[in-house]
Amino acid sequence: MASKRKRASIDFSAETIHKEINDANEVLHKINNFKTSLEIRKIREALTMLKGKAHFDVASVLALMFGFSTIMWILFCIRHVPKVFCRYKNTRLRAIFTIINYLCPESSLSETALREIVSILEEFVPNIPLTGTYTEDFENALNTITKREELNVAGFLAPPVDNCLECGGHLSAPNPPSKCILYSTNGPKGLTKLLLRCASCKISYGYSMKTGDDKVSRYYSPEIMAKNSVLEITNVSYVEKSLYRWQTSLM
Repeated sequence: MASKRKRASIDFSAETIHKEINDANEVLHKINNFKTSLEIRKIREALTMLKGKAHFDVASVLALMFGFSTIMWILFCIRHVPKVFCRYKNTRLRAIFTIINYLCPESSLSETALREIVSILEEFVPNIPLTGTYTEDFENALNTITKREELNVAGFLAPPVDNCLECGGHLSAPNPPSKCILYSTNGPKGLTKLLLRCASCKISYGYSMKTGDDKVSRYYSPEIMAKNSVLEITNVSYVEKSLYRWQTSLM
């Protein structure tokens, strides 16, 4: 007598179908991201080979691939988020990724692809002029993102030096960025600030002052301080120089 095989049960519930669709979309998304990463790497290889031998508009090439607005917003982000924020893990890339996701949700760029695009633009398009009409939309987006995200992307403050003033050594960021407030002519807004430290000299570098191993904080030289656009009130509050001058003129 032939044994009866039990048919495998198939779940046709809405939840199961929905999960299958999501899983399929996730796989498709990963494939597209992988394909995009390969295309970007090929572009980088070609640009490296042609560097100094031929001249063409790199930004336009990327714009044809990813859209003009996407590349324009990435360029805005490159100038907005200081490169020094790379010194603490992937803070800079995370900030740029957050902004681009808000401004260009249709682009669906992965962090890996975005990292490659940023790297190419910084190397091959260092001084491209930005379209002024984008400025207001960009500022509005930054303020909206800052209100809902853990990281304040409305503005960034970092020490005005790249290397140690004593030994010339590399400065690292041992601690994560912290939040602070800037009082500007347009009202207060949340910023993100970064502290740097020299491992050899044990000197910590802030926005306005450096602190040695003796725990004494000293202001930078007048030449360095002149480059700063804001004044430090406390370690968590800052004021624009223009607002400070206006306030003091009323006294």
